[in-house]
Amino acid sequence: MTKVVTTIKEMQNIVKSYHRQGQTIGFVPTMGALHEGHLKMMRMSVEDNDVTVISVFVNPLQFGPNEDFDAYPRQIDQEWRDVRYLYNYNDEELSDL
Repeated sequence: MTKVVTTIKEMQNIVKSYHRQGQTIGFVPTMGALHEGHLKMMRMSVEDNDVTVISVFVNPLQFGPNEDFDAYPRQIDQEWRDVRYLYNYNDEELSDL
């Protein structure tokens, strides 16, 4: 089952825990609108690593004034087979960095 992580601190703690155990972590960044290229990267990561993390981050700065940022598909409710963690960035937390 995939666990959804929403804070930087929680993701850092998870990564540290796996590194202490000597495990490898694959990371596949996405904007949420998945296509076959993402799926291929996920399969490769699952095959090549002990743990796979998928991120979903839709950067509002990539959208112009007439583009619908809120309507961009993010697909975070999907069950991610063989993916251990889905890192769904918290926009407010990122803006504080």
